[in-house]
Parts: sequence; C-alpha cells; structure tokens
Amino acid sequence: MRKEKEIIQQFLNFESNDGIAEVPLYSTKNNKKQSLYAIDPYYREGFENASVVFGEDLEDISLRLSAMIFKPDAIVGRKVNETIAFLIEKGFTPIAFKTFSYNRNIIREDWRYQYNIATRNRMRAVDCLLQTSPSLIVFFITTIKQHTNACEEMTSLKGHSDPKYRTPDDLRSRLKSINPLLNYIHTCDEPADLYRSLGLYFNEEERKPLLKDIKMRKDATAHLNNAVLELYNTYEEIQFNYDETVSTLRSKLEKFSADQQKHLKEIFENPMSISQKKWELMYHILVVQSPNILSKWEINILLTSSVKISIDNKKAIIN
Repeated sequence: MRKEKEIIQQFLNFESNDGIAEVPLYSTKNNKKQSLYAIDPYYREGFENASVVFGEDLEDISLRLSAMIFKPDAIVGRKVNETIAFLIEKGFTPIAFKTFSYNRNIIREDWRYQYNIATRNRMRAVDCLLQTSPSLIVFFITTIKQHTNACEEMTSLKGHSDPKYRTPDDLRSRLKSINPLLNYIHTCDEPADLYRSLGLYFNEEERKPLLKDIKMRKDATAHLNNAVLELYNTYEEIQFNYDETVSTLRSKLEKFSADQQKHLKEIFENPMSISQKKWELMYHILVVQSPNILSKWEINILLTSSVKISIDNKKAIIN
C-alpha cells in the first residue's frame, strides 16, 4: 500500500512539457495567443510538421509565407482570379493550394477565440454559408517588409469584414462584398495562425505534401489557374444582390404554406430592418421547414444580410 501511495504521489508531482508547443516570438506578437496556442492541438500539429519539413529554413519561410482562404462565396461569386491577380501585383507568389470543406466543428474551431462574441444567429448563418460548397486555401511566398511579416502584409491589404470600416483601396472593397459575412476571403493574421489553420483543415497525410510544396517555393500560378477553372466549371456563378433576392422570395411566396406566407410578408415588409426575432423566424421557415423552395445561395444572401453579428459590449478572446 505504501508503495502504491508513493507511485501515485510521484505521478501527481510529475512535470512535463509534453503537449506544450513552442510558439516563437516571430510567429505572433500577441501574448495571449502565445499562451493559448502553446496548448492548442491544431497549432501544435501544424507547427510541428512545419518544423520538421522546413528545418533550418523555418523562421525565414514563416516570415515570408502567407495564406488566403477563398470561401464558398468567392468561388461562386468568381472572385478568386481577380484576387490572385491583385496579390501577384503586390508581390505575393502562389506556391501551394488545396481545396477543403468546412463543417460545423471546423467552423467553430477556426473562430474558437473569436466566437465568444458571436451571436447565436450569426453562428447559424455562417454554418449555412460555409457548408454550401468547398473552400480553397492558397499559400503565397513574398519578400518581407521591415518590422513585419507576409501574413500581416496580406491581412493589411484585405480590409475589414464590415463594409463601413473599409477604404476604397482595400481588397474587399474592390471585390464589392455586400455584407460583413459574404466577404469572400479570410487570411491568417500571423504565422502562428497559418500553422494552426494547417493543423485544423488537414490531417497529417494531407499537410506534409503541402508543406513540401511550400518549402520548394516554386511558382504554382499556372496549376492554380487550372484548379480555379475546374471549380468554376463545377459550381454555378452567383450574383449577390439582396434586393433581387428579396424579389425572388416574394415571387415564390405561393409555394410556402399559408402560415409561412403570412410570416414572410411580415418579415420582409421592411427588408432593410429585420429584427432578430423575425430573423429567427425567417431561419426556421427557410432552413428548417422549407429548405428547398429557394436555392441555398438565395437563403445565404437573405440570412447574412440581416443577421446581428456580435454580442454587444463583449471582447473577443483574441482580437
């Protein structure tokens, strides 16, 4: 019995760094991110794989590497080629890429440290939007400016998700996104976020070939253009226009039940001012009760254009 107690006490006193990942200073300037990512399994897997593949080039590649995620709306909205051309003009060279699909869990893990301020309705809208069709992640290499890294450079070019906070020169302004959620693109703010994304989106068998392509730093523009063309040929082009989508809904009202018609007429009596209570009713009718009357993209446009984004007076865990 005494021996068993000694073994238990040794176990309780055991200290180990196993499961604690290195988060180099060059990968993030955010102290809170350094602490959280050190025990984040997605960051740990992505960074450890990169450390092995990149070897002594790890820091140099980390500072020169960036990634852009083209969400489903960018593909059907035909915004990928325009964005790639813009980034090439700014000195970013595509060197690797891969499609992937969001699911409910990946969405929540991708914004784990920001979703504490997301409204429940926003989460519902994003679930519908990002699971409509595949996304595309593209990795770019570039020369770095003094005192910064490629991830920060790319993020600074992207612009705010909310149109009212953008400048005319921001990429999202050029792409003419119509609301804060239908914004086409997502970037990794810092190298640490890029490695976490690699660990989240892909398993180890998928990550390693990507990392090897990245290490080679070869221009993949031609191959990327072919991949984008294939996506365009697979997924129908969509025009994002809220007013036209509201008109389409009104033209199809007779296909809904009498009770649903009544509610939808009330909801869209003033399409530019839909309360969140009415939004929840709209979601229930269009997504839960009658999901096949409008197209998925028509539903996405209606949901994202009127949803409340953030809980008032709360700050994200990581900004």
